[in-house]
Amino acid sequence: MKHADLAVLLRHAVPGIEANGTRRWKLPGLSARAGVRIDAQWATFGCAMPRPAGETPVASLLRQSALRGDVKLVWGRTRMTLRAEVPLHVATPADRAWVASQCREVVRGFSAACGAPDSDDDVDPGSGIDTDPDVLVERCKAAGWQAVAKADGEVRVDIEARSVRRVVGIVREGSTLRVAVALGSGQLPQASADSLRAVALFLVRASSSLRFARAWASGSAVAPSEVGFECTMRPPAGDAPLVSAIDALGTACDLFGREAEALIESTALARQYLNRAGGIRAVGVEPVVPRRAPAAVAAGLPVVSESVAP
Repeated sequence: MKHADLAVLLRHAVPGIEANGTRRWKLPGLSARAGVRIDAQWATFGCAMPRPAGETPVASLLRQSALRGDVKLVWGRTRMTLRAEVPLHVATPADRAWVASQCREVVRGFSAACGAPDSDDDVDPGSGIDTDPDVLVERCKAAGWQAVAKADGEVRVDIEARSVRRVVGIVREGSTLRVAVALGSGQLPQASADSLRAVALFLVRASSSLRFARAWASGSAVAPSEVGFECTMRPPAGDAPLVSAIDALGTACDLFGREAEALIESTALARQYLNRAGGIRAVGVEPVVPRRAPAAVAAGLPVVSESVAP
C-alpha cells in the first residue's frame, strides 16, 4: 500500500491526526510525545507518561490488562511508555476497515490510560456474524489449526510452541474480541511470593519485546489468579487479523512461555532471577514480529525500553 493511501487511511481512522515528518504522525488530544510510526507493514503507536511510583509488576500487568486496543505498558528507568501495534492488513476493503477500527481502539486505550473518560463507538456488541463461534472455528481451521466451539461460546484453538501444546481461547467481550492463552496450568495460586514477583516482572519485560501481543493477569495485585499472553482487537470481517493474533500468541509462547512457567514452578529459580533482574540495563529493543508477519526482527532477552515508539 502506498504511503499516500496509508495517510488517507490514518486520517479516516483517527480524525485530527497530524503528519509529523515522514511516516510519523501526532495523535490528537494527547501529549506532544504521543504519535504513530508507519513501517514494515505495521502501525506502531507510542505515548510517554510518568511511571507511577511504587507500582509493582503485578499491578502493572493488571492495569495493562484493563486497557483497550491491546495497549501495553513498557517500563523505563524513570518513565513509562504506552505502546500498541496494528498490523496493516490492507489487501481487502474488509481488512482496511478493520485497521481503521483497531487504530481508533488504540487511541481510546491511550486516552483512557492518560485519564480521559472512556467511550465506545457505535458497534453493537451482539451484532454481526463475524464473531459467531462456528465462523471463528472455520477461520482457524482454514489457517491450519484445530479448533472447536464450546457450549459457552468460547472457541478453543490448539497450537504448539516448542513442542508444548497450548490452548488459545477466543471470546467476544463487549465490542472487542479477546484472543488469549494462559500459562502455568493453574499453578499460579500455589506459587510462592517470590515466584509471583519474578513471573510478573518477567512478563512485563516480555511484553515490551512483542508485537501485537501483550502479557495479562487476572485476580488482584496481592493474589493474581492467572497470567498469560493475549491480543484484544476489534472483531474482524476478514481472516488476516485473527490469524495474526493467534500467530502472535504462538510467537510469545515460543519465546517466553516455558521460562515464565519455570519461574512459577521454582522458588529458587525465581529468587535467582530477581537477584539478577536489578542489574539488567534499560535499553531500547525492537519488538519481535510474529512468525507469519513480514520483516521479522531478531529477538533478545526481554528488556525495558526507554524509547517512545514514534
